[in-house]
Amino acid sequence: MQKILLLSYSGQYGGMEKRIVQEAVYLKSMNYDVAVGISSFPNSEKLINDLAAYDISATYYNPPMFFEEWRWRRQKKLLAEIFWCRYIKKMKPSLIHIFYCWTEMGCTRLWLAHKCNVPCVLSVHNVFPAHKYLPWHDDLMQQAFESVKGLYAVSQQALDSFLSTYQKYIHNDTRLETIYNFVDTKRFQPSNERRQQTRAKFSITDNQLLLGFSGRLDKQKRPDLLIAVFGQLNKRFPNSRLAIVGEGPLEKQCREQANQLGLSKCVLFWGFQNNIEEILPAFDLFVLLSIREGLSLATIEAMACGVPVVATDVPGSHEVFINSSSGILVHAGDENKIVEAIANLIEDNCKREEMALAGSIEAAEKYSRENWENKIKDFYQAIL
Repeated sequence: MQKILLLSYSGQYGGMEKRIVQEAVYLKSMNYDVAVGISSFPNSEKLINDLAAYDISATYYNPPMFFEEWRWRRQKKLLAEIFWCRYIKKMKPSLIHIFYCWTEMGCTRLWLAHKCNVPCVLSVHNVFPAHKYLPWHDDLMQQAFESVKGLYAVSQQALDSFLSTYQKYIHNDTRLETIYNFVDTKRFQPSNERRQQTRAKFSITDNQLLLGFSGRLDKQKRPDLLIAVFGQLNKRFPNSRLAIVGEGPLEKQCREQANQLGLSKCVLFWGFQNNIEEILPAFDLFVLLSIREGLSLATIEAMACGVPVVATDVPGSHEVFINSSSGILVHAGDENKIVEAIANLIEDNCKREEMALAGSIEAAEKYSRENWENKIKDFYQAIL
């Protein structure tokens, strides 16, 4: 049985981490022996437990980062070679898959895999700025990419952003693909029953308009901007509420911001929810004001649940909604224009109903599990 080792560097539990679980589970169903090595991060035990639920082994893999951190790079590289190559050799993988969440966050793991003579595939889960390596790192990158046999990204824009940095290292015979995230439409679907139950649980009345967000509370997602926008909307629509589902480093700041704006009873912090498929149908609008996205899993989950989406016109979200009638794109840098776009949508019930129907249909057709599984299967079989 061929063994595939999945390696990742994470800052917190988000869409990429969900994708790791999904991919590990599917690869196991294809009769591969699967193991996962993750970095230490807040709430990382949840990722380990989620994998353990499917009897997939996950351990911590934290080599010194000599690509990602400049200081003491030579000493870190030596330590990584001495101590962390042992981990890979002990696993004896046929293939290593390295998940990239940011420009450089994966390069140390890639070079160590190359050092151990293990072929690799890479996946890209965000859109990030181009980076130019200095000669010391450039030489190591040239070496490491000799082991890269395939690469996929969760959106075309994510792939383009990765290539803007790494194109010169990629060999002509490397397999390149775009494989969208998928949504489980058996789990995520429109449901009036779930809508009523969730609203009753959190004391949201039928006549209250509920805007919602689900995701990490960090600078990329800009929950502070969302609260500021909602503050303006709430003055025009006093019966509106904002539900924020998730955790992250900006949670304390966001709570303080809501209090300062006098919105403590209108901005609702629901924390991390395992049963997000029961929460989403309660929303009247899903709002994502990120500065960048790979391809937001939460967005397509909302679409599948029949919730209209408002998203900033940034890479990732642009690719989802530019030719879609399930959501609207708003200017990422103009708070007043965002407020007006959402207000117009709030006042247009018919348009929201049309968007809701279009979203559930589009999610089933474009972001289905079946499409994703077929592409993942073809990708790995072409490599192995």
